[in-house]
Amino acid sequence: MSHTSQQKSGHKAGRRSWRLPKIAGIDVNTIASLLGIVALFSSFFPHLTLSEPMVENPEQFFSQSMTVTNDGILPVFHVECGLIPYSVYTDAPAGIEAPEGATVKPSTGCDGGTLVPGDAFTFDFEFIRMRTDYITKADFDISIRYVPLLPPIPMRHCVHFIVHRDSAGHNHWFRSPGQCSKFPWL
Repeated sequence: MSHTSQQKSGHKAGRRSWRLPKIAGIDVNTIASLLGIVALFSSFFPHLTLSEPMVENPEQFFSQSMTVTNDGILPVFHVECGLIPYSVYTDAPAGIEAPEGATVKPSTGCDGGTLVPGDAFTFDFEFIRMRTDYITKADFDISIRYVPLLPPIPMRHCVHFIVHRDSAGHNHWFRSPGQCSKFPWL
């Protein structure tokens, strides 16, 4: 091969050209870029956490304080808490007067306003008067409603609690993933 034919083809002798593989006809760089964009947007998604319940008054069942913390990288606005009862069984004629799935919200102490990253607020449901020794079983969600910066639409974060009384008469709180919709307006 002559010197002029090497210049025309654009390749030097002994040099290889590398090509990235394609997956389903799409370049790997394109796939990596799309995954990076998805990861970027998911980092902006709000991340609120709810602490374990702390007993304030052992004689009142709902006298449990909890702390909501913004663990995301953007602020969230209009933060409110609520209780969504599914079932509460008692030994005495007492109970929560609310339709199943309705949100019970206290009149004070449950509005966190704006939470910047790392900020937190503590609330309780002591306004619901129910003696601890009356409860035999309870099934409810703690609901945190908020409006994130991106996207600015109302959202909700729930933590599900089931409470059982053991044979010694002590209540045990079991935590599980929430059952409510992330978007309360759907």
